[in-house]
Amino acid sequence: MKKREPIYECIDGRQFPTQEDADRHEALATAEHDFLEARQRLGVLLAKSQKTADGKPFEFDVYDDYFYVSPGWQGMPHLHTVSFGHERFDFDAQDRFQLIVREGEKERRYAIADLYASKDEAERALLTAQEAWLAERTEEVAQMRERLCGGATS
Repeated sequence: MKKREPIYECIDGRQFPTQEDADRHEALATAEHDFLEARQRLGVLLAKSQKTADGKPFEFDVYDDYFYVSPGWQGMPHLHTVSFGHERFDFDAQDRFQLIVREGEKERRYAIADLYASKDEAERALLTAQEAWLAERTEEVAQMRERLCGGATS
């Protein structure tokens, strides 16, 4: 018969051959849990201390939508409606706070300062962004016309 070593089991179910290994793992698991809980509290407090693009205090509220004006990198800027089902956020590689929203199959990340609480304010910002986008495209067309046609119009 083979002598079996004692097994030390941690709260998370992991097993270790020595009490010291189990204690070390348990301490790490507890510290990680405490860190994630503190990070969650910090994120909620950070979010609630920030203001939207139109100067309104941010609130996690499943009944109110926020609005985002796309930058126009892939076509004319447009308005996104952003809804939060729950408090979900993360910090990017530079420790900047971001809200995470599931939109269909994709996850989008938003800075609170880029969101609008008021649809009217968001639409004003959208109009400004669209006018600027159109002016840039108009200039690009004029430059192309000048290059190709020597300034002649059809």
